[in-house]
Amino acid sequence: MRSFYLAVVAALLLACTTQSPDTPPVHTGKYDDTRAELDFALGSKSYWQGNYAKALTHLRPAAEFGHPNAQEVLGVMYRKGAGVTQDYGQAIKWYCKAAVLGEPRSINNLGVMHRNGFGVSKNDDTALKWYRMAAELGNPGAQLNMGIAYLFGRGLAKDDVLAFLWLSLAAKGDFDGAKRAAELRDDAAARLYPDQLKAGKVQVANWKPRSFNRAREVRLSDTCSPYVP
Repeated sequence: MRSFYLAVVAALLLACTTQSPDTPPVHTGKYDDTRAELDFALGSKSYWQGNYAKALTHLRPAAEFGHPNAQEVLGVMYRKGAGVTQDYGQAIKWYCKAAVLGEPRSINNLGVMHRNGFGVSKNDDTALKWYRMAAELGNPGAQLNMGIAYLFGRGLAKDDVLAFLWLSLAAKGDFDGAKRAAELRDDAAARLYPDQLKAGKVQVANWKPRSFNRAREVRLSDTCSPYVP
Protein backbone atom coordinates (compact mmCIF):
# COMPACT_ATOMS: atom_id res chain seq x y z
CA MET A 1 0.00 0.00 0.00
CA ARG A 2 2.88 2.38 0.73
CA SER A 3 4.19 2.20 -2.84
CA PHE A 4 0.69 2.94 -4.13
CA TYR A 5 0.38 6.06 -2.03
CA LEU A 6 3.87 7.28 -2.86
CA ALA A 7 3.09 6.99 -6.58
CA VAL A 8 -0.19 8.84 -6.12
CA VAL A 9 1.49 11.53 -4.04
CA ALA A 10 4.19 12.12 -6.64
CA ALA A 11 1.64 12.42 -9.42
CA LEU A 12 -0.62 14.75 -7.46
CA LEU A 13 2.22 17.00 -6.38
CA LEU A 14 3.27 17.42 -10.01
CA ALA A 15 -0.29 18.03 -11.12
CA CYS A 16 -1.33 20.41 -8.34
CA THR A 17 1.62 22.66 -7.72
CA THR A 18 4.95 23.90 -8.99
CA GLN A 19 6.15 24.53 -5.45
CA SER A 20 8.71 22.38 -3.73
CA PRO A 21 6.85 19.32 -2.34
CA ASP A 22 8.13 20.31 1.10
CA THR A 23 6.60 23.77 0.91
CA PRO A 24 3.14 23.97 2.51
CA PRO A 25 0.53 25.22 0.04
CA VAL A 26 -0.67 28.78 0.38
CA HIS A 27 -4.46 28.48 0.62
CA THR A 28 -6.42 31.43 -0.66
CA GLY A 29 -10.11 31.65 -1.31
CA LYS A 30 -12.62 28.83 -1.10
CA TYR A 31 -11.49 25.30 -0.30
CA ASP A 32 -12.02 23.24 -3.47
CA ASP A 33 -11.15 19.94 -5.15
CA THR A 34 -7.68 21.12 -6.17
CA ARG A 35 -6.80 22.14 -2.63
CA ALA A 36 -8.17 18.86 -1.28
CA GLU A 37 -6.01 16.90 -3.74
CA LEU A 38 -2.94 18.87 -2.75
CA ASP A 39 -3.63 18.46 0.96
CA PHE A 40 -4.08 14.72 0.44
CA ALA A 41 -0.78 14.51 -1.43
CA LEU A 42 1.16 16.48 1.17
CA GLY A 43 -0.57 14.77 4.08
CA SER A 44 0.12 11.31 2.72
CA LYS A 45 3.75 12.17 2.09
CA SER A 46 4.09 13.37 5.69
CA TYR A 47 2.30 10.28 6.98
CA TRP A 48 4.70 7.88 5.27
CA GLN A 49 7.62 9.94 6.53
CA GLY A 50 6.30 9.51 10.07
CA ASN A 51 5.52 13.20 10.52
CA TYR A 52 2.01 12.62 11.82
CA ALA A 53 1.39 16.12 13.15
CA LYS A 54 2.09 17.63 9.75
CA ALA A 55 0.06 14.89 8.09
CA LEU A 56 -2.98 15.79 10.17
CA THR A 57 -2.80 19.46 9.23
CA HIS A 58 -3.29 18.45 5.59
CA LEU A 59 -5.38 15.31 5.80
CA ARG A 60 -8.07 16.55 8.17
CA PRO A 61 -9.30 19.48 6.04
CA ALA A 62 -9.23 17.28 2.93
CA ALA A 63 -11.15 14.54 4.74
CA GLU A 64 -13.71 16.98 6.09
CA PHE A 65 -14.12 18.37 2.57
CA GLY A 66 -14.99 14.86 1.41
CA HIS A 67 -11.79 13.55 -0.19
CA PRO A 68 -12.17 9.74 0.10
CA ASN A 69 -8.46 8.90 0.03
CA ALA A 70 -7.73 11.44 2.77
CA GLN A 71 -10.61 9.98 4.78
CA GLU A 72 -9.12 6.52 4.45
CA VAL A 73 -5.66 7.59 5.64
CA LEU A 74 -7.20 9.52 8.52
CA GLY A 75 -9.12 6.38 9.47
CA VAL A 76 -5.87 4.41 9.47
CA MET A 77 -4.27 6.99 11.74
CA TYR A 78 -7.09 6.65 14.26
CA ARG A 79 -7.00 2.86 14.06
CA LYS A 80 -3.26 2.76 14.73
CA GLY A 81 -3.09 5.74 17.08
CA ALA A 82 -0.61 7.42 14.74
CA GLY A 83 -0.37 11.06 15.80
CA VAL A 84 -3.77 10.87 17.49
CA THR A 85 -5.25 9.02 20.44
CA GLN A 86 -6.25 5.58 19.18
CA ASP A 87 -10.00 5.66 18.60
CA TYR A 88 -11.69 2.81 16.74
CA GLY A 89 -14.96 4.74 16.58
CA GLN A 90 -13.26 7.58 14.73
CA ALA A 91 -11.51 5.09 12.46
CA ILE A 92 -14.82 3.49 11.53
CA LYS A 93 -16.41 6.91 10.99
CA TRP A 94 -13.78 7.94 8.46
CA TYR A 95 -13.72 4.53 6.78
CA CYS A 96 -17.51 4.75 6.38
CA LYS A 97 -17.37 8.25 4.92
CA ALA A 98 -14.87 7.02 2.35
CA ALA A 99 -16.67 3.71 1.76
CA VAL A 100 -19.93 5.38 0.80
CA LEU A 101 -17.92 7.12 -1.94
CA GLY A 102 -16.62 3.76 -3.16
CA GLU A 103 -13.07 3.95 -1.74
CA PRO A 104 -12.07 0.24 -1.76
CA ARG A 105 -9.32 0.31 0.90
CA SER A 106 -11.79 1.75 3.40
CA ILE A 107 -14.35 -0.91 2.51
CA ASN A 108 -11.75 -3.62 3.09
CA ASN A 109 -10.70 -1.93 6.34
CA LEU A 110 -14.28 -2.12 7.60
CA GLY A 111 -13.99 -5.87 7.12
CA VAL A 112 -10.76 -5.87 9.11
CA MET A 113 -12.48 -4.00 11.94
CA HIS A 114 -15.25 -6.61 12.11
CA ARG A 115 -12.83 -9.52 11.72
CA ASN A 116 -10.90 -8.33 14.78
CA GLY A 117 -13.72 -6.74 16.78
CA PHE A 118 -12.12 -3.28 16.69
CA GLY A 119 -14.83 -0.86 17.80
CA VAL A 120 -17.57 -3.14 16.48
CA SER A 121 -18.84 -6.61 17.24
CA LYS A 122 -16.48 -9.35 16.08
CA ASN A 123 -18.40 -10.92 13.19
CA ASP A 124 -16.86 -12.97 10.40
CA ASP A 125 -20.00 -12.85 8.26
CA THR A 126 -20.04 -9.06 8.33
CA ALA A 127 -16.29 -8.93 7.70
CA LEU A 128 -16.73 -11.13 4.63
CA LYS A 129 -19.47 -8.87 3.30
CA TRP A 130 -17.08 -5.92 3.34
CA TYR A 131 -14.18 -7.99 2.01
CA ARG A 132 -16.25 -9.21 -0.93
CA MET A 133 -17.45 -5.72 -1.80
CA ALA A 134 -13.89 -4.38 -1.83
CA ALA A 135 -12.53 -7.43 -3.66
CA GLU A 136 -15.08 -6.98 -6.44
CA LEU A 137 -13.88 -3.38 -6.79
CA GLY A 138 -10.34 -4.66 -7.32
CA ASN A 139 -8.72 -4.11 -3.92
CA PRO A 140 -5.87 -6.66 -3.63
CA GLY A 141 -5.94 -6.76 0.17
CA ALA A 142 -9.61 -7.71 0.10
CA GLN A 143 -8.94 -10.23 -2.65
CA LEU A 144 -6.31 -11.83 -0.43
CA ASN A 145 -8.80 -11.93 2.44
CA MET A 146 -11.41 -13.60 0.23
CA GLY A 147 -8.85 -16.10 -1.06
CA ILE A 148 -7.84 -17.05 2.48
CA ALA A 149 -11.48 -17.45 3.47
CA TYR A 150 -12.12 -19.88 0.62
CA LEU A 151 -8.80 -21.70 0.97
CA PHE A 152 -9.14 -22.42 4.68
CA GLY A 153 -12.91 -22.31 5.06
CA ARG A 154 -12.94 -19.24 7.30
CA GLY A 155 -16.59 -18.24 7.38
CA LEU A 156 -17.17 -19.83 3.99
CA ALA A 157 -17.26 -23.37 2.65
CA LYS A 158 -13.83 -24.37 1.36
CA ASP A 159 -13.57 -23.83 -2.39
CA ASP A 160 -10.17 -24.21 -4.02
CA VAL A 161 -11.42 -22.88 -7.37
CA LEU A 162 -12.60 -19.59 -5.88
CA ALA A 163 -9.54 -19.46 -3.64
CA PHE A 164 -7.34 -19.73 -6.74
CA LEU A 165 -9.27 -16.92 -8.44
CA TRP A 166 -9.05 -14.42 -5.60
CA LEU A 167 -5.48 -15.28 -4.66
CA SER A 168 -4.33 -15.00 -8.28
CA LEU A 169 -5.87 -11.55 -8.54
CA ALA A 170 -4.35 -10.49 -5.22
CA ALA A 171 -0.91 -11.74 -6.28
CA LYS A 172 -0.95 -9.26 -9.16
CA GLY A 173 -1.59 -6.34 -6.82
CA ASP A 174 0.95 -3.73 -5.76
CA PHE A 175 0.78 -4.20 -2.00
CA ASP A 176 2.67 -5.80 0.86
CA GLY A 177 0.63 -9.02 0.76
CA ALA A 178 1.33 -9.87 -2.88
CA LYS A 179 4.07 -12.39 -2.07
CA ARG A 180 1.89 -14.21 0.44
CA ALA A 181 -0.98 -14.21 -2.04
CA ALA A 182 1.24 -15.82 -4.66
CA GLU A 183 2.34 -18.53 -2.23
CA LEU A 184 -1.23 -19.33 -1.23
CA ARG A 185 -2.32 -19.22 -4.88
CA ASP A 186 0.22 -21.94 -5.63
CA ASP A 187 -1.16 -23.98 -2.70
CA ALA A 188 -4.66 -23.65 -4.12
CA ALA A 189 -3.47 -24.53 -7.62
CA ALA A 190 -1.86 -27.73 -6.35
CA ARG A 191 -5.28 -28.89 -5.14
CA LEU A 192 -6.99 -28.42 -8.50
CA TYR A 193 -7.49 -30.93 -11.29
CA PRO A 194 -5.85 -29.92 -14.59
CA ASP A 195 -9.15 -28.90 -16.18
CA GLN A 196 -10.06 -26.83 -13.12
CA LEU A 197 -6.69 -25.09 -13.18
CA LYS A 198 -7.02 -24.33 -16.90
CA ALA A 199 -10.51 -22.90 -16.42
CA GLY A 200 -9.34 -20.95 -13.38
CA LYS A 201 -6.56 -19.27 -15.34
CA VAL A 202 -9.05 -18.21 -18.01
CA GLN A 203 -11.32 -16.81 -15.31
CA VAL A 204 -8.44 -14.80 -13.85
CA ALA A 205 -7.47 -13.46 -17.28
CA ASN A 206 -11.03 -12.36 -18.03
CA TRP A 207 -11.85 -10.90 -14.61
CA LYS A 208 -12.69 -7.21 -14.42
CA PRO A 209 -13.52 -5.10 -11.36
CA ARG A 210 -17.08 -3.95 -10.87
CA SER A 211 -18.09 -0.34 -10.83
CA PHE A 212 -19.27 0.95 -7.47
CA ASN A 213 -23.04 1.14 -7.17
CA ARG A 214 -23.59 0.18 -3.54
CA ALA A 215 -23.54 3.53 -1.76
CA ARG A 216 -27.06 2.99 -0.42
CA GLU A 217 -26.07 -0.43 0.96
CA VAL A 218 -23.07 1.10 2.74
CA ARG A 219 -25.12 4.02 4.05
CA LEU A 220 -27.84 1.75 5.49
CA SER A 221 -25.48 -0.83 6.98
CA ASP A 222 -25.41 -1.22 10.75
CA THR A 223 -21.73 -0.33 10.65
CA CYS A 224 -22.01 2.96 8.76
CA SER A 225 -25.54 4.27 9.35
CA PRO A 226 -24.46 6.22 12.47
CA TYR A 227 -21.74 8.06 10.50
CA VAL A 228 -23.13 8.84 7.05
CA PRO A 229 -26.41 10.57 6.20
